Amino acid sequence: MTVRAKLKDLAPGTVFNAGPIDVRVLDHMTNGTTLLIADKAVAWRPFSLEPLKTRPEEAPTPYPNDFSLSYLKDELNGPFLAAFDTAGGPIRSANIVEANWSLADHRGGFGYGNTKAKISLLPEALFLKYKSLLALDDWWWLATPYAGGAYYARNVLADGSLYSYSAYNGRIGVRPAFFAESGIILESDGGEAVEGHE
Repeated sequence: MTVRAKLKDLAPGTVFNAGPIDVRVLDHMTNGTTLLIADKAVAWRPFSLEPLKTRPEEAPTPYPNDFSLSYLKDELNGPFLAAFDTAGGPIRSANIVEANWSLADHRGGFGYGNTKAKISLLPEALFLKYKSLLALDDWWWLATPYAGGAYYARNVLADGSLYSYSAYNGRIGVRPAFFAESGIILESDGGEAVEGHE
């Protein structure tokens, strides 16, 4: 039996197969989008990598904890975004809406302002808002820089507490977050692709 539902009808906490990954519904926005996050870490990556320099006069990239300049932003909005079209699931790259993501620091300071992207890491403020929906027994990055330093970014520990780690640490998980059009129709055979919040 085929089950049809619109994304906007799913309760926060619901998990469903979005194509390349399973995602969890966090919230439905008044602008007709829904905030989603990967249900589990999709990879373990450094927050940012320093590309090789071919000449000594080429300075290192400044502020490796700035998500707008990060390796992860490029990877998430390149190959990862394209995977939604390749997978042929209910969400395609065209259904993912470019959004303004806060890069305020963990104390609420300006940090790096905002960045526009279709796919991001969750900022700390949104993590705190939706923490009750985000159980995961592993470590994962947030988009938030550590205040007063250029090399540390915030991350969530296995117990749900917050910490800061060096941007080059490759043992931290990546949970992509994005806003999708709420009117998307989801289909599954036997209801297996859509699961209620535990």
